[in-house]
Amino acid sequence: MIRLAALGAVQVFRDGVEVDLDRRPQLMLALLLARAGQTVGVNELIDLLWGTDPPVNAVNMVRRHVGVIRRAFEPGLPFRAAGSWLAGVPGGYRLRAGPDTADVLEFRALVERASTAPTPALAVPDWVAALSLWRGRYAQGLARSGTLPAAFAAVDEERAAAALAAAQAALRAGAATTVLPLVRAVAEANPLDESLAAGVIQLLTADGRVTAAADWYRRTRDALDEHLGVPPGPALAAAYQQVTEALEPAAPVAMPPSATPPEQLPADLRLFGGRRVEMAALTAALSQFAGTAGVIAIDGIPGVGKSTLAVHWAHSVEDRFPDGRLFVNLRGYAPTGEPADPHDVLAGFLDALGVPPAAVPPDTPSRAALFRQMAAGCRLLVVLDNARDIEQVRPLMPGSVGSLVLITSRTRFGGLSTREGAMLLALDLPDIDDAREDLRRRAGTQGGYSDQDLDRIVAYCGRLPLAVAVVAARARGRVGGIAGLLAELEGSRDSLDAFDDDALGGVRAVFSWSYRRLSPQAARLFRLLPLQTGSDSAPPLLASLAAEPRSAIDPLIRELLRTRLISEPRPGRFGQHDLLAVYAAELSAEIDTATEREQAADRVLDHYTQALNTMNMRHLDPVVRTIDTLPMPGVEPLDFPDSRSALDWLRGELENLGGAWADQFARGRSPWRTIADAFPAYNRLRVAVDLERPAEMALAAARWTGDRVAEGHLGIELAWLAGQDQRDDEMRTGLEAALAIFEELGAGVEQALAQLQLAMSHALAEPPDYAGATPFYERALRLFRDHNHEAGITAALVGLGRCQLELGRTEQGVTTLTEALERNLGRGRLYHAAAEFWHIGTAGHRADAIDFLLMARRLYADGGSVFWEMKTGLALAEAYFEADRRWDALAAWRQANDRFRVVAEGGETPTGLREQFARLGERLRQTAADVESGTEFNSRGKADAP
Repeated sequence: MIRLAALGAVQVFRDGVEVDLDRRPQLMLALLLARAGQTVGVNELIDLLWGTDPPVNAVNMVRRHVGVIRRAFEPGLPFRAAGSWLAGVPGGYRLRAGPDTADVLEFRALVERASTAPTPALAVPDWVAALSLWRGRYAQGLARSGTLPAAFAAVDEERAAAALAAAQAALRAGAATTVLPLVRAVAEANPLDESLAAGVIQLLTADGRVTAAADWYRRTRDALDEHLGVPPGPALAAAYQQVTEALEPAAPVAMPPSATPPEQLPADLRLFGGRRVEMAALTAALSQFAGTAGVIAIDGIPGVGKSTLAVHWAHSVEDRFPDGRLFVNLRGYAPTGEPADPHDVLAGFLDALGVPPAAVPPDTPSRAALFRQMAAGCRLLVVLDNARDIEQVRPLMPGSVGSLVLITSRTRFGGLSTREGAMLLALDLPDIDDAREDLRRRAGTQGGYSDQDLDRIVAYCGRLPLAVAVVAARARGRVGGIAGLLAELEGSRDSLDAFDDDALGGVRAVFSWSYRRLSPQAARLFRLLPLQTGSDSAPPLLASLAAEPRSAIDPLIRELLRTRLISEPRPGRFGQHDLLAVYAAELSAEIDTATEREQAADRVLDHYTQALNTMNMRHLDPVVRTIDTLPMPGVEPLDFPDSRSALDWLRGELENLGGAWADQFARGRSPWRTIADAFPAYNRLRVAVDLERPAEMALAAARWTGDRVAEGHLGIELAWLAGQDQRDDEMRTGLEAALAIFEELGAGVEQALAQLQLAMSHALAEPPDYAGATPFYERALRLFRDHNHEAGITAALVGLGRCQLELGRTEQGVTTLTEALERNLGRGRLYHAAAEFWHIGTAGHRADAIDFLLMARRLYADGGSVFWEMKTGLALAEAYFEADRRWDALAAWRQANDRFRVVAEGGETPTGLREQFARLGERLRQTAADVESGTEFNSRGKADAP
């Protein structure tokens, strides 16, 4: 049984099991599904996959992808057989599918049935079923640029139209609650669609959520103004009119005549300072709540100063709430006991508002209703400090126009923003200037501290306000002066002892309130987090660290985020505040065994080791790999769809990988295999110089322990790094020493590797010595053939063929390179085939040079090599120019020049290339002028005569 899904990510299920498809077959399938039963032209598919720059063999590649799709449906389908799902028709292809096999067709069938239902009430279930099929945008995640294919956008518009029709049917049928979440999801994906926004506002109003409806109107109005510069249209204005009518307050229940406005705010902090931006944001929010009940929720990590800020700001605006200020510590995170029960809190609020004890209802819902009734028509400020979750605070919100609820919590209350229109303020660490002034005020001026001294103290505190407060309190009465305080802090880098305080509770105690709330699995992950080797990490690394399945790690991360024991400094990357890391390490030393911690640290390195191994095996394919170990238990190797995604991943992990090596060295181990096998990827990223220090340390360890294999491999790597730094003599000496080691060991493949590197040292010298390189390539090729080492054979053929071309032996060189090309294509090593396409395309003045260079440029671009994409593009422009195709030459030159700028911005200025670009650019100047003037060009790229 086949099930096709495209209302979200594109997926193919065969007998309930998902079938993996690469991006391009997914794109094609999405278009075929959108146009199911209709012919999709080959040219449409080419435009979809490659836009205006298709490869020369685009038609063949489309056919290949069609075969992949067909065999995804029918695995045993013979080669070139059409099968029963995807038919080839004149000019293109047609997909045979129905509502029982494809979600987009099921959606359309349900929409048709709902549209023809005799009554709105009968239509609503079909509208709900249709909209529930959607999991995101159509073919979500496949469009790499900001431009969505028109056919995909059209299906998204079908969803929007269905959502609007569903809203109208539900309003007529009195079923607003049923369709509201589905319509709101569509409106969130289309924030500038006024009709959808009006539908959501009407549904919210009908559902009794008038405050949220008003907030939705304001968000849409602001978005229209910001992005389009237009006011709300008639439909949106009419929907808001219903909101304003519903907001008219009912007659309030008068407070008892003898009652005085409650004043429960704690005393303000006399030494409060800084937080100017946050104070201004809170005050500005008041104007946004005009005509509604306001809600502000402040969240942040433990000790960041949420309660202090809330109380200080509440005092600054207390005159705006003349009917009273209520305050409660909800004990969501407290040293002992359970969080405060809203049932008991409501009793206290009602008492403060003058309700006699005998009149307080016995159940929580009735108390909440009486509280709202008492608050109606009043302007109250309600501060709910240290809240645990949304369920704890919702009964305590008065909901009256003109009142404000101010919440603090370690948890981010996104649900309040969605439903109640709350303003969410994530309180970050203060900047260094604010932290320094806070410390100066708290410590007093008698200490005579310089800014430099204060900044060092703030750094030890990690700018955490609670830690600053504790240290300041100790500094005020300290006899030893600043030197003694700094010495104590320096000695407490691995402990929180310096931040303990009986009066303030101390940093360790405050952190513990969150830790106590964790599940055992999340608590264990928290304790192991200091073993991550960078400032932040992605979920796969955290899964390896904790030896948890990837499917289990996301809930644990969310749990730690909710309690603010970790943060998300970058999307998808998670880290800890420095003092939280110290606290976690203290806990781990108490709870986890030394063996458990050692194994967790080893899993971190193995996570990167296995990822590099995957990159090398499947994408980069170096001539010789040294990693030959299976993953440790608990480590699930990463997979990468292509070399570009692999290199993008590594680019974000360089800091962590370097830290993993440093950790291994610090523990008396040598991660030499990982360092050696990192060279191909680091070289592609042009950061190979970062390997020099760890490689030198690993080489020293290898010599100390007598590990000759490691010494040989690391010697080759360091020699090559010396060559990149133009230390040619050092490079050749190192390579010859490595060759001698491998000859001594009788390691034939490694000898061939050393011969290959020696050959390259001659071929890439300035000036190149191709004659000197040739015998090394020939010896390497012979050794690789003796050991049937396919990757080595191909690498040696490429180098040898290049030398033959440069030495004028063109026919021989092309023959050699053709063998390499056939081997690479036969093994699916497309990126490596780019080198052969390049060399053959630049060999003499071949008639087919342009075709070879086009293919090389495409493969380099797909492989993420900006440098070689640029260099090949320049060669292609010159080939076009020599063929008198000036228009094509100009287009290729401009594209290559854009890539040159990217390369140059990365700190590289390749020798001679700038001048080469300038020379060809000057020759193309007249062509560019003709283009700008609108001169017509014929099919050969020449200007037509007037």
